[in-house]
Amino acid sequence: MKFSNMSALFAIFIMAAAALMACSGQTAVTAGPTGTSVPAEVVNPPVQVATSTQVPPTATPVPSTLEPVATLEIAATSIPPSPSNAPSTAPPADTPAPPTSTSVPPTSTPEPVPVEVATDIASFNLETLEIRVGTTVTWTNRDPAPHTTTSGKPPNRLTDVWRSGTLNLGDTYSFTFDTAGEFAFFCEVHPGMTAKITVSDG
Repeated sequence: MKFSNMSALFAIFIMAAAALMACSGQTAVTAGPTGTSVPAEVVNPPVQVATSTQVPPTATPVPSTLEPVATLEIAATSIPPSPSNAPSTAPPADTPAPPTSTSVPPTSTPEPVPVEVATDIASFNLETLEIRVGTTVTWTNRDPAPHTTTSGKPPNRLTDVWRSGTLNLGDTYSFTFDTAGEFAFFCEVHPGMTAKITVSDG
């Protein structure tokens, strides 16, 4: 009984397939399990595959070998410390400042400039002079008579500080006074001719 129903169903299926083949114009069949020809479209119905239109790529193809990206080196910039962070170079307030010594160059006493004083023996007269230490006095006899310039007092009180000897007309005699003091002198030829020389430090 079951077999009869299956046969009837199969016959209906065959008839539907034949009708479908007639409509589509397909004649190829595949043998069924009972030896009856069955259209191939019934056994393996065609599968419609959706086709898509291929659009050519517009993007630039990526090269197979990528170039290495350049490494950006950032130079370290030395930033000066801000005034608030800068180390303080000033000494602490409670630290006394070291004493500063001022070097004073030694003062040297300049050597006295040589000074020369000329004096004449004339008209039987000797000149009284005031000079400084280091001064050289030069006597010149302007008289026709001979004269001398001798330290001391007449007639024979010689001090032997200087003694010119006889000076004739035009002769000269010089002596440098290196010490301060008061020096008397006279003419040994004419004892009445007297004078003095005062020598000071300043």
